[in-house]
Amino acid sequence: FTSAADQINGGAGTDTFTLYGTGAVLPTLTSVERLVYASPTAAVESNVSAIAGLTDVVVQKAFATGTITTAAGTTVTYDGATTAALDQVVVTAATAAAATVGVTNGANLGELTVTGAAVKTLNIASNGLAANTIVSLAGSAGATAQANSTLNITGTQKLTIDTALDADFT
Repeated sequence: FTSAADQINGGAGTDTFTLYGTGAVLPTLTSVERLVYASPTAAVESNVSAIAGLTDVVVQKAFATGTITTAAGTTVTYDGATTAALDQVVVTAATAAAATVGVTNGANLGELTVTGAAVKTLNIASNGLAANTIVSLAGSAGATAQANSTLNITGTQKLTIDTALDADFT
């Protein structure tokens, strides 16, 4: 188990810290660019916005609904199939003009809510070995609800969004 008193310094290069299971507390991370929650058995409720240099957060096989708060420029990826379509929330920095979410390897999300006061562009990357699904997209505090918002979908794998998109997307 880790505690808030633990310190991990990745040093030079691109480093990944993987947190297994649930209930573990994030240690203090320095020079770690990628954070992976590996098969969490409960909701991932995490504010990683203060981790300098963090560029990627990955939730593998989410077990429950969750909320991840990030700094501008951090991508959140949901990796792997789940037994049910689980709602997920990504909160980005108030000044971020764009938010990026990845779905990969058969991810099955319920409602994906992306919030951030200045977000006008939502980028979704769909990749992996199996098609991915998002039941619905939602936004608040300016996210997808802003007029003339842009939705960019990229990747190598099929993405199904089950409900109609907000009319504000261009």
